[in-house]
Amino acid sequence: MAANKRPTLAAAGIDKLFHPSETPLARETSSPQPVTAPESHTDPSLPTSWDATHHRRTFYCPDALWAQLQQYCKENNCSQSAIITQALEAWLRQSQ
Repeated sequence: MAANKRPTLAAAGIDKLFHPSETPLARETSSPQPVTAPESHTDPSLPTSWDATHHRRTFYCPDALWAQLQQYCKENNCSQSAIITQALEAWLRQSQ
């Protein structure tokens, strides 16, 4: 038999994790009530939140252009998302 045999999980005490503890858990006196979502707008065509009308987009951008955008946003205290959105809106208006 090898002298440096690794201890078993039971010898390490890990088996205690799978048995109930000696002290019982406090029981709740009432059963929890189901949670219902608040009523949304009566018109289903209206957006319910900003998250319902905005989503994350991913695109490729040259590093040099991104650096220019970051510098512009830093100098003007604005977000990259706002500038990109405004630029796309302006470009789409001009191309119509």
